[in-house]
Amino acid sequence: MTRTPTQTEYEAREAVLFQRQLADTVKAPLAERKQNQNNYFEALEGSNSDTNGLVATRIGWLLGGCYGYGSQQAARRIIDSPRMNQVAALSCIIAAIEWGCSALSAREAWRKLPTQRQQAVNAEIQAEIDDYLKEKESEQ
Repeated sequence: MTRTPTQTEYEAREAVLFQRQLADTVKAPLAERKQNQNNYFEALEGSNSDTNGLVATRIGWLLGGCYGYGSQQAARRIIDSPRMNQVAALSCIIAAIEWGCSALSAREAWRKLPTQRQQAVNAEIQAEIDDYLKEKESEQ
């Protein structure tokens, strides 16, 4: 007979799964890591009209729990840390979850963007963070 895990056990299991997902991005074969970095760069670049704001949209999904409880809680802890570079931290998480891109590769991809696009991506992500905070405020 199996028992239902407690909330604490569930949260711990989800946190481990999330950390494993992050670790797997670093362990992937080099060719796969390069392809994932390129895919993430294209999403950041927004060269297609379909992908403009894609990274920010996915961060909104992350905060909403669409990628699992462990990743959602990690993202919410970032939001609750006002001195942290929230945009960069959330970008690295979503790069790992959605594109299989390690944090180091995600930063390298971001640095390849023109300054104007970097600022636009940051503004899009900050808008998602602000929307999340407004929702959180209205729920209280």
